[in-house]
Amino acid sequence: MVFCNSCGKPMVKEDYGSNEDGTSNEDYCMDCFKEGKFIEPDLSLDDMIIKCSKKILDKNPRLQEEQATGIVMGFIPGLKRWNKEV
Repeated sequence: MVFCNSCGKPMVKEDYGSNEDGTSNEDYCMDCFKEGKFIEPDLSLDDMIIKCSKKILDKNPRLQEEQATGIVMGFIPGLKRWNKEV
């Protein structure tokens, strides 16, 4: 399985973002990357952690906020968009 290197969302081909030339971008999902650019270019790592934590909480209402944040903090900072060493 492939994951978005911005938000960590699991992706299938239909979820891929797009490059400037219209081809599929296998690194980022369509919610994060369109026409060769990030949809939210000024989004910070902290903002992405909050955004993804909220999505997890929406899908798992019994989960504690601290747990959701911990899960997200365990993988988002290591993704290509946020970890310049990758």
